Amino acid sequence: MEQPVVLPELGKNVPDVELLGRRFELVDLLVQSSSQHFTDATHFQVLEEFFDRNLLEKAIPFMQKRTRERTADMLSGHELPMPEGLLG
Repeated sequence: MEQPVVLPELGKNVPDVELLGRRFELVDLLVQSSSQHFTDATHFQVLEEFFDRNLLEKAIPFMQKRTRERTADMLSGHELPMPEGLLG
């Protein structure tokens, strides 16, 4: 879902801020969807990519509230440290 756009863009030295902003708006809509198909797909195809600490730190400025909350829940569930700025 997001791998062809978000992950390569986050890896750039100068990412397209507008593009990432729009993509993370979509991610935020998907994580709060009433359809478990969408929420599961978003979890496995987007959020789990943030087990990579470097990607996570690059993504935080673009994440919206619910995406941040779901990412924090995922990290807590795996007893991983919470990066600065994720929840605040």
